[in-house]
Amino acid sequence: MNTYKIPNSLKEQLEYDYLYSNMTTLQILDKYNCSWHTLYNTLNRFNIPKKGLVKNKINEYIFHNLNNKSSWLLGLFLTDGYVNKINNHHYIQIGFNDLDLINRVHNLLESTSKISYNSKKKYYYFKNTSKILYDKLNNLEVHKNKTFDVKMPNCSEENFPHLFRGIFDGDGCVFKHKKSNTIISVGVSIVSASYYFLYRIKEMFDLYTDIRCRIYSPKGTNYHRLLFSTLNSEKLFHWMYSGSYLIRHENKYNKFVSIMKLRKNNINI
Repeated sequence: MNTYKIPNSLKEQLEYDYLYSNMTTLQILDKYNCSWHTLYNTLNRFNIPKKGLVKNKINEYIFHNLNNKSSWLLGLFLTDGYVNKINNHHYIQIGFNDLDLINRVHNLLESTSKISYNSKKKYYYFKNTSKILYDKLNNLEVHKNKTFDVKMPNCSEENFPHLFRGIFDGDGCVFKHKKSNTIISVGVSIVSASYYFLYRIKEMFDLYTDIRCRIYSPKGTNYHRLLFSTLNSEKLFHWMYSGSYLIRHENKYNKFVSIMKLRKNNINI
């Protein structure tokens, strides 16, 4: 076999062949016309974990009927999920830099996939190859290269707090400003490269709630922010976290709680 450097353009195909297809390692060596040494060097270069094929299970129908749990998970997929299709093969990935969060999502999806760690990008992730799940996520606006054109899926008033909390847990933050020695203001921000995505969220807040927000687009940037004032952030806290136990990003929740306590001291949470 010839020894050569497998080009970067074949990264996704090699990742699928090595991790998810039924190909043996010898078949992969033959397909890419390379040596064992070249293959394993390439796996290191592409940050592809060295492991054999495992037929992993997952709840393929979790998004067929949206509820509190699946709406929250959908919000996370809209922000931090990834789907792709290569030569009629489908795969789904989701990842976070928080180990507790990836474990929580992994359990809720009833996944048997191995949780891996990308040391370069410093996040935990897992994958699956379910076509059923891939197709359903596509129908719910989770698609490849969604960064700039992600859309807000249709959502009932009942599920909206949980869907929004998933979006917040993926791309949102809560922050505080100290106005004086005794006064603390609080704010919430959601960041997205898709203006229309944030605009639809704002429309749904106007339709379903008395919580108001605005969109801010910094000049010279390709992203937008959905912003909540102090009063609306306080309303958002109670609205968003009602019935959220075990279906939330615990670190973000605790940060929100601590800021609210700083502001009101004796808040009843």
